[in-house]
Amino acid sequence: MKDIELRAAYEVEEEDVVSTPAIYTIRSRKYMWPLEVYKEWYEYSLLNGYKGTFDEWFVADTYAEPVKEDAVKVKSLSNELVLTVNLGYDTHRIMKKIENVINRHKKNNHNGSRAIATPSIDRIKSKTLAQDREIYALKQKGVPVLEIAYKLDMLATTHDNGKCRTEPISTKEVYAFHQSIVNKEKQRSDYDSAFEEACDASIAASKRKVHRAIERVEKILKNLKRRIFP
Repeated sequence: MKDIELRAAYEVEEEDVVSTPAIYTIRSRKYMWPLEVYKEWYEYSLLNGYKGTFDEWFVADTYAEPVKEDAVKVKSLSNELVLTVNLGYDTHRIMKKIENVINRHKKNNHNGSRAIATPSIDRIKSKTLAQDREIYALKQKGVPVLEIAYKLDMLATTHDNGKCRTEPISTKEVYAFHQSIVNKEKQRSDYDSAFEEACDASIAASKRKVHRAIERVEKILKNLKRRIFP
């Protein structure tokens, strides 16, 4: 039998929107991430038990870059730091600030932000975060894993039609195949073997993707308690 060319839906979906650290002005304050990243952070906080509105959650003094003139200004260049010292402060405060700056950058300051709470990675895919959150919310409602994949159109694939070309199989067709076998409405022998194998492979791959998404969300929810996102 010829090798079957499989292509899961999530492998051909539109490219995710990638956000990277930069300077964004939101409500006259400077932030290191676009507003949609903070909105996604807020949605995850709701999953984690937060009850307030976005405006109540989005406290500028927590997420915005500080506006107060620091004793030491920092410019990060690859693996180096350029420090500008304000001599108007006393020596002890300046030296303490320099020590704190160096320690912070050594530990986890790869995006250059000095906000109290800031995303923890250099590249954030908002679409992936949103889909993972939706998967997790459905699982919390007791929706079975395969049904989640069906609801989110994750089962679509292709199969070899025996004529040297592939044909698409929709999410609806894959799910209908599975239900017909489970409910004993049909037998596997009623289906073309290539179609059957393609459906089985898509179902298995989609289940793995759902489980991985749930694991990622659970990790994010733990990180939120430490003011880390994602």
